[in-house]
Amino acid sequence: MVLPTTWIVGCVIATGAQAQIIRGMLVSDPGGAAVVAAQVTLLDTLEQPIRSLFTNESGVFLFEVDPGQFAFRVLRVGHTPTLTESFEVSRNTDTLRVTIRVPSTAAVQREQLYELAPVIVEGRSAARHLQSFERRRAVGMGDFVVRDEFVVWHPHDVTDIVRRMPSFYVVANPSYGGRMPDGSIDTRQYRIQTSTMSHRRGNSDFECPPLIYLDGAPLGDSRSFDVAAIPIDAIEAVETYSRPAQVPAEFNRAGSVCGVVALWTRTAAGDAAPSRFEIGARYGGSIARSDFGWGRLGVHFVMPFVGPLEFYPAFHFMVNLPAADGGGSNAGWQAQVAVRVWPVGPQIPWYVGTGMLVTKQYRTYGPGIPRELVDPDAAYTLFSGSAFRVGPLRPFAEVHVLDLFTFSDLETQLFSGIGVQF
Repeated sequence: MVLPTTWIVGCVIATGAQAQIIRGMLVSDPGGAAVVAAQVTLLDTLEQPIRSLFTNESGVFLFEVDPGQFAFRVLRVGHTPTLTESFEVSRNTDTLRVTIRVPSTAAVQREQLYELAPVIVEGRSAARHLQSFERRRAVGMGDFVVRDEFVVWHPHDVTDIVRRMPSFYVVANPSYGGRMPDGSIDTRQYRIQTSTMSHRRGNSDFECPPLIYLDGAPLGDSRSFDVAAIPIDAIEAVETYSRPAQVPAEFNRAGSVCGVVALWTRTAAGDAAPSRFEIGARYGGSIARSDFGWGRLGVHFVMPFVGPLEFYPAFHFMVNLPAADGGGSNAGWQAQVAVRVWPVGPQIPWYVGTGMLVTKQYRTYGPGIPRELVDPDAAYTLFSGSAFRVGPLRPFAEVHVLDLFTFSDLETQLFSGIGVQF
């Protein structure tokens, strides 16, 4: 049923327009207030949906269309579902401005009471670094995809995601292996081109590279930065904009005329999700001593500390084995108090840390001979390691550089082992 609507239409004529834009505004009737987050669906002449989006905080929506006959269907809680009369967009129209008055159902709702069955709503809150992405997706000015949607495509790299976005197409790079304008080698196997430049698709020498952003930070354009270099497992969401009129203010800079590809990682730096508790077994020793008797067998713990830091204590026993020359055996213990952090996020299996090691050593020569005691050593340590997640298991290897606070006598220790996360 076509419900009463009020239209205010203005056309701007432009020469050489490549696409027609419908810029609309929804206002409430009565009152004239902007209708925010309303679903607006563009329909064809058979009233079949072409595309849907949501109005922004000003009640504004924007469609790019080819010439033809269209209508709108509007849905918003608190307002009557509205189907507009059909209208025409001609080839000479650059921008068609439309205002739609949507009847409010507030007066009717005040007079009617409904008893509803209990409703259980399940949802997933957005990570802090993805909140701006979710706000823009609600407005619907660009094209958006999240991990749950693109994993079913089985993408090999990021270009496989971009090629499915309506804003862009991906083609083989005819300059692959050749020289770039700055003299460097072009290592891109594919080019990313905005779909609004498709009339030049046949010109292999023409390239209009979109700007690339990663977690909101500019990386250059797709000619200077190859998005295929970003691991696909690190990507959580992608948003793209093919025309300058669509580009949000935070992405609008020199070069955005060729569009924008904004990539969001699963956990942004500085916004890492709290780490899980971990306990593990480890073995290691001083690289300078090849004698197995000086090895260290122990356990470690990992737990969240402050912000992205993890508390990382460990305790080792000296492996008590007789020396090969029969000269006795070694024993003792070593305690570690340290913190560590994943500099580029937990999706990259590399961590660094610092702390202190306290070591107590004994040497036994035989029955009746007193043990040789070595005074406890307290050493400052810097360490780096790599840990890979295999289900709940996390095998690791790490190297320590120790200094007895003299900054002259360094010792290197190597450890490996496996942890279990809970």
